[in-house]
Amino acid sequence: MTLEQDFYKYLISGIFVASDHPIGFLEAGWPSGDHSAEVVVRSRDFDDISLAEQLVSPQSCAFEPLPGLVLKVDGGAEITIYRSRRIADRDVDIFLLGSAWGVLCHQRGLFPLHCSAVACGGDAYAFVARSGGGKSTLAASLSLFGLGHVCDDVAIADTCWRSGVRICGMPKGLKLWQESAEWLGLETRAPVTSDANIAKYYVDPPSGPNVETLDLKAIYVLEFAEHSARPRIHELNESTALKEIYRNVYRVEWLGAIGGAGRVLSQAKSIAGSLPVFRFSRSRDLQALHDSSSFLAEHIRMNSLRSCDAKPGTTA
Repeated sequence: MTLEQDFYKYLISGIFVASDHPIGFLEAGWPSGDHSAEVVVRSRDFDDISLAEQLVSPQSCAFEPLPGLVLKVDGGAEITIYRSRRIADRDVDIFLLGSAWGVLCHQRGLFPLHCSAVACGGDAYAFVARSGGGKSTLAASLSLFGLGHVCDDVAIADTCWRSGVRICGMPKGLKLWQESAEWLGLETRAPVTSDANIAKYYVDPPSGPNVETLDLKAIYVLEFAEHSARPRIHELNESTALKEIYRNVYRVEWLGAIGGAGRVLSQAKSIAGSLPVFRFSRSRDLQALHDSSSFLAEHIRMNSLRSCDAKPGTTA
């Protein structure tokens, strides 16, 4: 794609992106070598979009997350930002690398899993949950136990890899509610949104960011139990695992409009049949976070040791 000289260049989940909109929490630049843009992001004035352009189809999807902001995704290759002057850059970023990128992934036939993930032994372990289920807080807490940070919110899963399933985390930045960040002793940076009523901030994971593609070895479905309940983990059967994976596909509720439900179900089946899926139940109370994180970290390390034993020519 031919681009203007002043486009910012980003590598997002292995996809080369050129954007005239600077994405605040991403470091600009492509790796050295001969590359061309696979996705182009352009900004336009909000008044330039017509109602006819907002029709939804499998190859074109427009949505208005805020008054004065429309994002239009076309053919898995272009994202157009229509914004009024009152829309802050940080609010654009949330939806650009959120719902718009999720739609783009579906248009490209990719599998965006709504998850947070950590690394152990060179492999990835993902957590899925309903909104507010504590994925980010748990991933941040596990980082304090020496596990690497892979992603917060979304990872792109490759189900066609010869050795199983691999994931590449979306570089969206680790976001925590102020109370959780303070409890974990992590310094907050920029607020996630310009909405002063939402006390959520970007924080730096203790282990630093991870941009590698890793083998996915297990998925944990998070749930909160009674206040005093001890943490518990049990493995799900394949049928239940499939349901949990499918319901945690990023923007799965949009598939009826943009298409791809059959493809996504097939990919979810492949994942459910390739790795263990566990249900992890723990207390919602932040005072119990240390104990539940320690319990899960030990379970992940035991899985990592078994994974190492299963690899020819490797040692734990």
